[in-house]
Amino acid sequence: NASVKSLSKYAQLYYKEGGCDSILLPSKPKMIYNPNHGRDVMQELNKVTVQTDCDLFISGFSVGAFLYSNMLMHLREENSLGESIEPRIRGLIFDSPVDWYGVPSGLSRSVVGSDGTLAQRSIEALIHAYLAIFKSVSQRYEQVSSFLHDHDFNIPSLWLFSDTDLVTKPDDIRKVIKKWQARGHAVTEVEFKGSPHVLHLKHFPDSYSSAISQFFQHQQQQRLSTTKDFVINTTSSSFTQNDNFISTSPSQLPHLP
Repeated sequence: NASVKSLSKYAQLYYKEGGCDSILLPSKPKMIYNPNHGRDVMQELNKVTVQTDCDLFISGFSVGAFLYSNMLMHLREENSLGESIEPRIRGLIFDSPVDWYGVPSGLSRSVVGSDGTLAQRSIEALIHAYLAIFKSVSQRYEQVSSFLHDHDFNIPSLWLFSDTDLVTKPDDIRKVIKKWQARGHAVTEVEFKGSPHVLHLKHFPDSYSSAISQFFQHQQQQRLSTTKDFVINTTSSSFTQNDNFISTSPSQLPHLP
């Protein structure tokens, strides 16, 4: 299965560079167009995560940043659960993160493969119409997005993106980064040249792996225990197993080529 192979490459990379086992959460369209479903899935993931006392790194691909914000909102709503999980989150890795405000234009560009065409503008208009009709959905999106922008959880983060991504624009990503930096968050950004959405590892394997390695090394220097950590890895893959997510260990993962 190509999806499993793709997910496993990142999980293997995190194990190689950070000693992390992984919980893989492939995102599905319903998690995005129905934010309540996305919230329920993140609630389920939180219940699984609380069963271990390991330190945590969270990795979000594309809409994974949006799902992470949904997860954090749930933790804040459930005080006891949040008190158990939040202190164990040691770092964030966002690859091609898409903020909700960029979804109408980003999704339409992704579907069509171009920007400014009649087809792209038509799809974007349909998404805006959907949001205008379903006010409760739109309001939930705005709450989750605001939670991400106003992030008050001071932990190190690594942001990986491209200058030619059709789905998410560097300027939109940097708006969030600047807000985090203004709050005193330790933020590292890596911009790749010419790689498509969430395909930076494929196009720049050495540079990408080096950025991941340096991020984990920095955490090790801060005396974080990365040998027991889990990575919650949210992706755009359609692969599913055990309903929503799968756990992996090094023995279950194929080796990187």
